[in-house]
Parts: sequence; C-alpha cells; structure tokens
Amino acid sequence: MVTSEFHIPRVKYIAERVLNMNQEILLCSSVPDEELDEDLLKRLYEHEKQAIDHLKLNYRIDLF
Repeated sequence: MVTSEFHIPRVKYIAERVLNMNQEILLCSSVPDEELDEDLLKRLYEHEKQAIDHLKLNYRIDLF
C-alpha cells in the first residue's frame, strides 16, 4: 500500500485488525513528511493518533 508517512500507523492498524493481515507481510510505501509545514505535520500526527484511539474504542471484531 502507498500512503503518507504520517498515515502509516493507522493503515497498519486497520490492515491488522479489520483485514486480519499480519503486519510482517504488509508492504508499505510512503511519501515523506519532510516537505510539509511543521505546524501542519504536527496537526496531522495528532489527528492520526486520535483516529487510532477512536478505532480502538469503537471497533469490535465480534461485530462481524
């Protein structure tokens, strides 16, 4: 999968939990964050952290 560098932790979490994929076999390629504005990047990482926390609280495997 290809995504933004800041987005990889959430993508891996979803792949493992929702798609039942082992992270060890997941191949991720990312666009580097280095060219993004530092303030924007900080907000993006915080957003991703909140999104993962939300998934952890609200996603239940036994629903499927």
